[in-house]
Amino acid sequence: MGFRRNVFDSLTRLYQSQFEFEYAAKWEDLSLRALTDWDDLGGDGVSYSTTKIGYTAILSYLISKIPLSKIYLNHRISNINFLGEKTKLMLANGTLINEDFDYVIVTSALGHLKKFAHKMFTPQLPKRILNAIEKIGMGTSAKIFLVYSDSTWMDTFLSPLPVPDCFGRNAIENIESEFNTFQVKNNYSLFYLKKYFKKVPWAPNIYMGWIAGDAPEKVDKLSDQELSKILTQLFRDIYRNYSIPEPSEILR
Repeated sequence: MGFRRNVFDSLTRLYQSQFEFEYAAKWEDLSLRALTDWDDLGGDGVSYSTTKIGYTAILSYLISKIPLSKIYLNHRISNINFLGEKTKLMLANGTLINEDFDYVIVTSALGHLKKFAHKMFTPQLPKRILNAIEKIGMGTSAKIFLVYSDSTWMDTFLSPLPVPDCFGRNAIENIESEFNTFQVKNNYSLFYLKKYFKKVPWAPNIYMGWIAGDAPEKVDKLSDQELSKILTQLFRDIYRNYSIPEPSEILR
């Protein structure tokens, strides 16, 4: 089974990486039920990213519909009181917002809820919800941007996997096991690194990488120079093209 096992193991890392990124969690921490219930309502292999403007356009639209007097930036809500017919909000400095609300949508980070959920709501949240907040874990996902002065070399390559006993090596380094595959899709180049590196549509010389699972912790321990050399050597070995340049800059 030797080599065939290596190939199948590499193929399974594609699926493992997809779910690790979608849930920002390590594979061994994921529930099988979560895997079966997951549905992002998108087509197979469809990937989305923001435009050059990013989230600014979304925020600008929302602000255009809401009076500035009703926007409280840099104010933490310390209590949401929904005892009466209308909901009242209190700021952390003790100020009661002079307005009642029909509905309040809470989008706090899980870490914030873990810290404040017991005293943030009046009446207190049901015990089952508080227990869920306490038990739910948090994983890590991150982005890496590779900047190239010349990205034309990407156009000619296929979609190989880093497999032990391939490209002249008997094994793959530990960190390289986090780098799965490079492929061309939807006219953009993608490189899977616990998800993928994607050519940014509005900046074709930049490759955006999503990393999850064990990858963020491992990559954080590497300097930009170390990461650049590892990725470049892997690219060169996989594609047998030793003229592939190192990125001129890494942003993370």
